[in-house]
Amino acid sequence: MAVIFDLDGTLVDSREAFIWQNLDILRRYGLTDATIDDAVALLGQTPDKILEKITGTKRDFSEEVKAIDESYVNSYMRSYVKPFPGATECLKKLKKMGFKIGLATNTSPLILRECVEWFGMSDLVDAAVSAAEVGNEKPAPDVLMEVSKRLGVDPSQAIYVGDTSTDIVAAKRAGMASFATLQGGIGDQAKILSEKPDVIIPSATWVCRLLSWKETKWDTEGGESRRTVSPTPTFISTIPMLPIEMAKPVAVATWNFGLEGVKVASSVLKVNGSALDAVEQGIRAVESMGLRSVGISGLPNTEGVVELDASIMNGDKRAGAVAAVTGVTHPISLARKVMELTPHVLIVGEGARKFAKALGWDTEAKPPESTMEEWKKMRESALSSMPRPPDPWYWANPQNHDTVGLVAMDSAGHVAAGASTSGLAYKMPGRVGDTPLPGSGTYADDELGAAAATGIGEIAIRFALAHRAVELMADMPAVDAAEEALREIRRQEPQSTEISLVVIDSRGNWGGATLRGKFQYAAWDGDEARLLEVLSPPRSLVEFHA
Repeated sequence: MAVIFDLDGTLVDSREAFIWQNLDILRRYGLTDATIDDAVALLGQTPDKILEKITGTKRDFSEEVKAIDESYVNSYMRSYVKPFPGATECLKKLKKMGFKIGLATNTSPLILRECVEWFGMSDLVDAAVSAAEVGNEKPAPDVLMEVSKRLGVDPSQAIYVGDTSTDIVAAKRAGMASFATLQGGIGDQAKILSEKPDVIIPSATWVCRLLSWKETKWDTEGGESRRTVSPTPTFISTIPMLPIEMAKPVAVATWNFGLEGVKVASSVLKVNGSALDAVEQGIRAVESMGLRSVGISGLPNTEGVVELDASIMNGDKRAGAVAAVTGVTHPISLARKVMELTPHVLIVGEGARKFAKALGWDTEAKPPESTMEEWKKMRESALSSMPRPPDPWYWANPQNHDTVGLVAMDSAGHVAAGASTSGLAYKMPGRVGDTPLPGSGTYADDELGAAAATGIGEIAIRFALAHRAVELMADMPAVDAAEEALREIRRQEPQSTEISLVVIDSRGNWGGATLRGKFQYAAWDGDEARLLEVLSPPRSLVEFHA
């Protein structure tokens, strides 16, 4: 038995590296005004094909491609390519289970060899073949046949794990079971699903879970949810017959204004879009609503400057965030660009604004006049009520903290979380809350679930709230986990009540939880998007006896 992976998009994340390489090729060979979007449009194409487009000629570009490959290895691979979380551990588990490991890729033999060595996979991979070695541009059937030949395994006894529709077609033509992973970002999910892969998984690490599957059931006894695990027969030779039911898409957002975000997110999920796209588009919609706590229309800091925070996190642990950024209309999209185009997670202040400007975005957006009028009145009121006006940084009490947080699950069972806010109204300049901090304001893990927080950010930061809620999903359903995370806060800080959560677990359970008495949130799970209300969780026996 063997498992063959398409290296890029399944085991390693090469998206950023290829984007920068493509941009370098475009500019080096004459297109000096090429943009990031131009480079993104070329993802999945080999350097020689890109050169053909630029020059308008078909000839032997082998010398140019060799130089490009060497530049990629030295300049981009070591800086931007990274293995997906758990990828190496997955290979080790498969080896222990007795599977042979193969790699097939459309990158050059040089890049394939260097990548395998750089990420310490040499001792785990039994055979690796580049499409160029057999005269193809992509992992076509004969490439997969060559890998299985080198592994000494019949194609019918092999699984091919890929992230594009081309991969799925190649696997079927080679007579292999096709596993489609939707984590890589290069593959078009709609096209992948149209090819009807045998199995759809959120990430490559799910291969290990499927090949030693354990059935999880939930039962409730004495008011507590318990998880019972029973092992099922290990995967045998009937790979193509093993089905995985597609997950039911869900989107959940904070507050009543989250309803608009959920509606937009649902329109993405209904056409098999990704959870990540759903979260970004849903939050963008809320950022455009003219609210006083989200987007450029949000209330400013004490100096009259609107500073925006946002973060977005994918279920494969990739994350991006911006904090205290000014002049940007959609900070959630800028946060996603941080995740996808840089090796960083968080960029702040003027650095974030300059990054947006480098992307060609408008960085001079201004808050509406009504926002500034509100600020002026608040400032005058605060100063006139004090006998001696203090330093302006301290003249107002923080208020108005309604962050938009949104979590989603797509039809592949992939989760994502995001949040965006203008922060506490009349805050100290430079103050940053939980929203742009993955683990505090947002967190997503395909194996457990996702969470987004809203309220007084300092509470969520001190308790790493979003991460704690997701962590607890290993032992209880989403809402139970959220309530228990909030109870932990209440046990230590009974006065900290301005905090709430929206959550979803990997099994599709979802909901909201709060410490503030009542909390309204929006949800869509296949029917009409709707508003719901939740009360603070009842006190546990531990709290009653404290």
